[in-house]
Amino acid sequence: MQREFSMRITALRETFEETGILLCRKRLSTRNKLCSNYSHSFEDFDRAYWQNRVHNDHTQFFTLCKELDVVPDLWSLFEWAAWLTPITFKKRFETGFYLVAVEDTPGVILESNEAANFSWKTPMEFIRDYFNKELYLPPPQLYELSRLLNFSRLDELINFARVRSSKGISLMLPVIQKCADGTVSLMPGDDLYNNNIEETNKVNAETITIEQFRSDVKNLHRVEYFKNGSVFIQHNCSLTDGHLPPVKGIFH
Repeated sequence: MQREFSMRITALRETFEETGILLCRKRLSTRNKLCSNYSHSFEDFDRAYWQNRVHNDHTQFFTLCKELDVVPDLWSLFEWAAWLTPITFKKRFETGFYLVAVEDTPGVILESNEAANFSWKTPMEFIRDYFNKELYLPPPQLYELSRLLNFSRLDELINFARVRSSKGISLMLPVIQKCADGTVSLMPGDDLYNNNIEETNKVNAETITIEQFRSDVKNLHRVEYFKNGSVFIQHNCSLTDGHLPPVKGIFH
């Protein structure tokens, strides 16, 4: 199986295993070339029972689809981003992000071993909760939520994701630089981001401020984390995969 299919199936299976949300299509509907960009959550079955079966044996996900006469909805799942943990961390992960939209709010059944809580909110509401210390957002999630702020309507976001997905995605491998008043996460495209990551990490900026580290840099693509809790997204260069940058500015 090609990786682009297997990764999507894994994402859909994990979504069901962790939340009970089964995003599938009726088998006959896949023959329609004008499929909707929106997905649908199937709920008219014993989700808790099947959730447990899939948790214990991943192959049961295909058994479930066969029982319901549905197929995993690969068509509404759009590639969005890919991130790799910086080399300065001991534990590193490569994580792919997919974007999917549903017209109706699905019912959620949390798998207690996989998820503690859930909520349906706008990107800005999640960002505000982060700065109000009501939840924690790892850097990739904060960056991607900030990118979603470019859109005020869900249909505009999905149409963009559908068109952009044909261009693939570029791996985001941040390079962390410590400064006197905070930390800077350098991204591809920034003038101080070196494709030789080890060479970039040799730069010593700990004796200067974040502002000084930014001065005289023409092409910026970085996230600045200040010790006072503020986060400033700096971006003025184009991305290679047709993506939109996050909404730049300062968050408190």
